[in-house]
Amino acid sequence: MTPITRVVLYKHGIGHFEREGTVEGDADLSLTFRQAEVSDVLKSLTVLDLDGGHVASVSYDSTKPLEQLLADVALSIPDDGSLVGLLPQIKGARIAVEDAGQRVEGTLLGIDRTQRASGDAVVLVVLVSLLTDSGAVRQFDLHGLAGLEVLDPALRRDLDYYLRTQLSAKKKDARTFTFFAQGSGKRRIRLSYTLEAPVWKATYRILLADRADSSPHIQGWAVVDNTQDEDWNGVTLSLVAGLPVSFTHDLYTPRYIRRPVVEVKETTGVLPPVVE
Repeated sequence: MTPITRVVLYKHGIGHFEREGTVEGDADLSLTFRQAEVSDVLKSLTVLDLDGGHVASVSYDSTKPLEQLLADVALSIPDDGSLVGLLPQIKGARIAVEDAGQRVEGTLLGIDRTQRASGDAVVLVVLVSLLTDSGAVRQFDLHGLAGLEVLDPALRRDLDYYLRTQLSAKKKDARTFTFFAQGSGKRRIRLSYTLEAPVWKATYRILLADRADSSPHIQGWAVVDNTQDEDWNGVTLSLVAGLPVSFTHDLYTPRYIRRPVVEVKETTGVLPPVVE
């Protein structure tokens, strides 16, 4: 996370924040905001690469519910028995297994459950059935495998998307922005944005001298509230007494325009066309 370097607080309930950090080569930066802050970030965010690179794009978490986000991914990993629950869903995928120091690649046929005697007890064994490139069908004890790799790139992307979406859904009020910086060498990245912030307050006190020939002193203090989850260490703080125009506008919620439906004519006219 890039640290906060500058804070400007206004009297009308907003604050301007600047961050600066360094990246090397093509790199990703992430910042997390509360859901209520996303619209303010979208209308005020600026990102600068100060040393010759550029920021290619910025992505942020969607407003869709978890069920809609995962609707396009035909996967469902249970909390209990995740691997046993996942493998039947990727039947037909190319996988590689490592068993006893040997790597075997092939197409997943499915899993089979069987019972084996182990001393005086009977244990449940899960077998992975694999159609190898030579046409042979081989079975491997799932719990005895040293590794299992999904070789299909599209399926690996779906798995990565599924897991990242599940993780982000755990943070109900958090929305993550990811900045994709491109360039070469070490570079400075500066980000700035405006958020709702508590109004800073001014207090004054008079110190009267004990002696008649001494002048009184007046002290003015500013009371600043940091309600963020991050400490302001070594920041440049500016307090502005003016009241600039400020408003809220929902830029986070997707909007759609309803288009009219044109019906397909199922009958043809019986009269000849008239030319005017």
